[in-house]
Amino acid sequence: MNKPKKQERDLPNFYLTHMQFPTENRQNVVAFLLLFMDFLGVLPLLSDPFHRGFFWAGMIPVILMNMCGIVYLVAPFKFERSYFLYMGVLGVAVAYLYFIVSQKLMYVHVGVEGPLYGVISAVLLVAALVFFQIFNYRMLYSGPMTGWMRILQASICPRSLLRQVWDTSGLNSCSL
Repeated sequence: MNKPKKQERDLPNFYLTHMQFPTENRQNVVAFLLLFMDFLGVLPLLSDPFHRGFFWAGMIPVILMNMCGIVYLVAPFKFERSYFLYMGVLGVAVAYLYFIVSQKLMYVHVGVEGPLYGVISAVLLVAALVFFQIFNYRMLYSGPMTGWMRILQASICPRSLLRQVWDTSGLNSCSL
């Protein structure tokens, strides 16, 4: 009988049981692009009163992300490796688009004047993006059975979180 490769054998059960297929990647790209970016992001930019500056500031990332998303619709198996990078960039682009929408709401609809609100909200946007990048990096490289892995397993088997608090070995007896 063939022994499994060392890499396959060392993967935790969670990753093996929760992998996504490229066809699901295609569905996720369509859902996130159409719902979060094209529908919820572009419609407020087109609302009355129309402002050309806010529209083009928001449409440039929308056009770029839609052009890059076509790749995952046409050939999801070929570009399977870059999917997670694309989804991360899409998340940053959606955050920027919602920032532009909120700026339009405040400056055009509410009537805020002066650059102070825009500067403060831009600094908060950048601070939030940097914070979550550092947070995700630390959680990713925090060791076996800690960080996001523990949170995800707790959402699947809630009793395992209580067991892991008392069991420092990190082994989980919850069957997935």
